[in-house]
Amino acid sequence: LSCLLPVCRFVNLITERKQKMVNIPLRQLAREVDIPIWVVDLRHELTHGKLPHLALCRRGCDVVLEWLRKTYWSRQLGNNLCEESQDEDEDEEQEGVEANADLDSDAWE
Repeated sequence: LSCLLPVCRFVNLITERKQKMVNIPLRQLAREVDIPIWVVDLRHELTHGKLPHLALCRRGCDVVLEWLRKTYWSRQLGNNLCEESQDEDEDEEQEGVEANADLDSDAWE
């Protein structure tokens, strides 16, 4: 729960700003702000299903933190944070690709 609740809160708060008088699906709102759809699905599982696998929850937290770093924190710090971690991003991206290969549809079961 300590991994999933922040992800759930993140998706709700970020997409809430884009919500209008008519309800718009979270997937569409997430696409507009560049949140991966699988993070929205992870949030959906938490709120309407059963707890997803721990590895998937941790990966969701990592993606959310990275999104916040790139979208908000780096702007506030004058992009210094992005410049310093570009090398780290390349390494993490490769690790993320490998991790996502492990987290296929079987992880939801």
